[in-house]
Amino acid sequence: MPPLRQWFHVSFPRLLSDWLLRFYRRPLSFLLGLVFIPLLIVVVAAYQVNARLLREQSLHNLGITARLAAEIVDRTLQETWRLEQLLAQEGLADAIKTRRPEAMQRQLEALVQLMPTAVSAHMLDVSGRVLAAYPPALERASAAEEGWFREAREPAWHPSVSAVYLQDEADGAPRPKVVSVTCPLLGHDDVLGLLQVEYRVDDVKSWLQTVRVEPEGFLYVVDQQDQLVVYPYQVLPGTPKRVSSWPPVAQPVDRAGSTLVFKDRHQRAWLAAVQPVGRTRWRVIATQPADAAMRTVSHVFVWLGLMCVLLFGLIVLISLRWVRLHEFSLDLLRQNSKLLRQLQQHRISRRKDDGEGKR
Repeated sequence: MPPLRQWFHVSFPRLLSDWLLRFYRRPLSFLLGLVFIPLLIVVVAAYQVNARLLREQSLHNLGITARLAAEIVDRTLQETWRLEQLLAQEGLADAIKTRRPEAMQRQLEALVQLMPTAVSAHMLDVSGRVLAAYPPALERASAAEEGWFREAREPAWHPSVSAVYLQDEADGAPRPKVVSVTCPLLGHDDVLGLLQVEYRVDDVKSWLQTVRVEPEGFLYVVDQQDQLVVYPYQVLPGTPKRVSSWPPVAQPVDRAGSTLVFKDRHQRAWLAAVQPVGRTRWRVIATQPADAAMRTVSHVFVWLGLMCVLLFGLIVLISLRWVRLHEFSLDLLRQNSKLLRQLQQHRISRRKDDGEGKR
């Protein structure tokens, strides 16, 4: 006898077949164990895999959307800088050299009229002193302590865009939220001055009107001080809203951008992609609810689950019907076997009686 036969007197196929036969005599357990539970495991595993792949694809799509929006904002700002420099070099350079405030103011007025989205313009010297302004009511003595002036000056004179701030008050009118785009006016060997043009935040929002995040997504733009520039909801007038604690803003971002999954204060999961805007230190954030992104695969697997339940119910009904027929056949077999035994006993008894009669 082989060594294994000393320990295992029954082969594995025989054990498996005996176990299946005993399990088969319990139809409900048999269906649950060999049909429904394995099918449920397959459906759940397939849902998890597809949900993970769809989440990764949704984050990738959000990254593309954020990159596109950042390129639109950056390109618009670059065009604005070039236009300001072009218009300023035409007439402001001579007015600055000759220190003629009236001529500078006329040039600023013409510049604002040629740029319909601009609301005001200022001309400053390299020390931050305001030389001229349009409208004149917005003129101030100096802007040397303003953040946008320091950003344009350091580390060297360069075009820059400011954070959101409230425009200077004029004649008691409400102070709108604005951003300023500044560019230096260059002479032959030095910087002649600095041109600052202010734009309403709503005009910046209009740059991204053609970009949509579907389904149910939103686009945000945040400045270098973590203040909202573009947002999908209405914010009451007042100081700019700072969102430093918001996860997409609090997370560090490199030049290639980043993606993340976070939860809001209502514990709803969100997907987000963050993309920097050129050299401005602004950021574009594309975000959408995770359940909205997963809605397609959820609907597919809900219907698949319902179909599996219906199929299982149909199999159960057929199996119960088959079990009843099988039990009826077994009853017939038992009755026939009982009749056969009785018939055999009757024949045996007759043979005994015939044998005793012959004797």
